[in-house]
Amino acid sequence: MTITRPGFNLTLLSVALLNAAAAFNAPAAPPARDDFTVHPEVADQLRPVFQKLKDEKIRFGYGGADALYRTDAEPIIQNDDFDPGRYSFELAGKMKQAGFNGLMLLFGPWRNGFGELPRLEKAVRFWAEGCRRHDLSLMVDIQFAQNAAAYRRFHAGTDLKIHQAVCPHDWKYWEEQILERCLITAKVAKDFPNVLGAALDFEMYIKDGANYPGPCLCDVCFAEFCRRTGLSSPVTLKPTQRQEWIRDQQKLLQYMAYMEWKMAETCSRLEKAVHAVNPDFVFAYLPFFEWFPGSTRGLGTPSQPVLVSSEMEYTAGFSPAVAQRTARMKDEGYPALYLPALWLQQHDPATIAGQVYALTQDSDGFWFYTMGSLWKDEYDSAKGDSALFPGSRASDYWQAFRQAFTALDQRRQQGEAYVPPFPIPPKQDATLPSLSLSKSTTPLLQDGRFSPQAWSNAQNIILRDNYTSKPYQPKTTAWIAFDQDFFIVKVQADEPELDKIKTATTSNGDFKVFSDDMVELYFGFENNAIIRHFGINAAGVYAVRTVYRQGNDRTWECQPIVSTSRTSQAWILEMAFPWRQLAPDGAIPAEISFNLNRSRSLPGDRLAAWSPTFGLFLAPDRFGRVTLQP
Repeated sequence: MTITRPGFNLTLLSVALLNAAAAFNAPAAPPARDDFTVHPEVADQLRPVFQKLKDEKIRFGYGGADALYRTDAEPIIQNDDFDPGRYSFELAGKMKQAGFNGLMLLFGPWRNGFGELPRLEKAVRFWAEGCRRHDLSLMVDIQFAQNAAAYRRFHAGTDLKIHQAVCPHDWKYWEEQILERCLITAKVAKDFPNVLGAALDFEMYIKDGANYPGPCLCDVCFAEFCRRTGLSSPVTLKPTQRQEWIRDQQKLLQYMAYMEWKMAETCSRLEKAVHAVNPDFVFAYLPFFEWFPGSTRGLGTPSQPVLVSSEMEYTAGFSPAVAQRTARMKDEGYPALYLPALWLQQHDPATIAGQVYALTQDSDGFWFYTMGSLWKDEYDSAKGDSALFPGSRASDYWQAFRQAFTALDQRRQQGEAYVPPFPIPPKQDATLPSLSLSKSTTPLLQDGRFSPQAWSNAQNIILRDNYTSKPYQPKTTAWIAFDQDFFIVKVQADEPELDKIKTATTSNGDFKVFSDDMVELYFGFENNAIIRHFGINAAGVYAVRTVYRQGNDRTWECQPIVSTSRTSQAWILEMAFPWRQLAPDGAIPAEISFNLNRSRSLPGDRLAAWSPTFGLFLAPDRFGRVTLQP
């Protein structure tokens, strides 16, 4: 049984906007099934509000309420009566003058803050008024992890200690904490058409971690999966044994497909309920594409696409990966518009105009983090966590934005013949590398040591600068081979300052190793549903984890064999990864995705990579491919 889009026996009993409540009939008991595929929908004509956003290019800024304060002497938001007469909205005015068309404003989860339900409507109306005065759209940013204590808890199905995170599929949580806030926003939008909708901020800043360490195996999720698939678990099975049991049943990939299907179902319930009240309501989410697998297809429809507010370009800025990600969403039928972002702390304002212009040519718009850092001409470090690029002033950024957005308007009028009056980033080589390896017929290790012939027939690769895709300096070379028992990798990292390399981490399993001079290795299996991630420093100390589509698991163990050495100008690692631990089923696959990074600890140095990700450390869509010939 397959589905085109999650369907429900969903009857809206009431939408009482005055108290922002909604209730739904529960779906009937599901039949057994073994396929949780969520297929793309056929493209459709966009509703006018979405077509307008796409045509004009989305130009959002992200900020907190502090960005709209007039002076430090004004009271904090918790004690304020939301009197617009006591505030100026100078920042909103500056944004409009520069060419922005929207503000994404955080309504956070802090105790008694303006994101709390009793105060939310009044707060949204307050900020909506300020934005309306300057013809600026408003997106209400709702943090996913807020007020989770009263709801069903996430369970990793292992001994991982997760205490605060809510089960991402607990509909009661979505109904009371997410849906109610969306309905309040939809109510305000009736009086303030400049209120577009809500952005769901899925990154859990204040809970056990930034994201979930794998699929949820709580009592409800696990029982429903077993019921739908006809599995019967042992009565003695403890919750901490569930992930291992699922692996033993060879159902882990199916369980993750179920998680994706379940998220699409949950998000679609939210989408249907809100669009029943306000058909033009705009959904967005952040930080990355498919942070929760299934959320894109659930929140978006062909005529009402969800805005993917991606942080993948925060530091890297423009790269060929932007066009590839936009094209991928279209080719694979995701109902979404792609919006890359820049983090001003990471970018010289002299490059901003070119970055913004280039980003918006390859995507559906742009957003900027964080407007709170531009609250006055020179940044005051006491006012927040972000900073401007060293040596820059807020006025430099405002000038750059005006240049960029003016150029976008002229490009829209003049077409492709238009040439902007500022330099734009050059096109980098975005080719995904590939290797074809033949299995060694002789053992590559003998008595736990690398044989003298281990590297003689290995494939040679040169690492490139992760931002520019040019050959990295100092030179980093790797050799790769495999036999029946091991996948082996040798890295020679040229280093003119060997006396300065950092190997402070001394215990295996300590993830501080990623702050040392080190290499990272990624092995992707099952179309990157499962990724084995290794960090190994120049002294041979390592940490490992498994990365899933929905998170990571540090309970997985693999003991690579590592040998270290040095020359007068380089440090060298020789590494052997046993297939019986590395591969999900212990067998050699026909193909894997792969990436190899080198990280220098010296200040100002950047990442080197076999397959450049243009900024990110873990970017499966930028992994190269390795074919393994028998």
